[in-house]
Amino acid sequence: MEFNFIKIFGGGKTLIDVGLFIPDSVEKILLALSDGEQSKESIHKSFEPWLQAAKEDNCLILAPCAPDGVLFHEGGELLVPRMIEVFFQSMEQKPRKMAIAGIGEGAKSAEKIHTLFPDLFTKISIHKDYSELTNESIKKSWDYLEAIG
Repeated sequence: MEFNFIKIFGGGKTLIDVGLFIPDSVEKILLALSDGEQSKESIHKSFEPWLQAAKEDNCLILAPCAPDGVLFHEGGELLVPRMIEVFFQSMEQKPRKMAIAGIGEGAKSAEKIHTLFPDLFTKISIHKDYSELTNESIKKSWDYLEAIG
């Protein structure tokens, strides 16, 4: 099990590489912000333990890479609403509220995104480091899907 990376339009001329994990049946969705540089490598490292829990709990995970190296608490956060909108359009669905979670640097990003765009999210989970992660704590990071609006 691993993330597949796709490109999602984030606005302007920016395409965002997004790690995507889609379980057999989608009941929940999580926007996951990784530690470190928020790159493909840091996404794999940060969220590898989450994949089994996501499979068991039918949770789709979106894990964006920092666009042009700009972390999601240093300017990249402004692209998140459009990225989410485009993602759901590509699935031919109305946008849905989702949970947001972050580890380390990603925790800063999750807090900033949640503060700027609270109407997009059902809950926030932040983890300072990997020692906090258990299968049970991971599963508490997400909620059932809700439509926006």
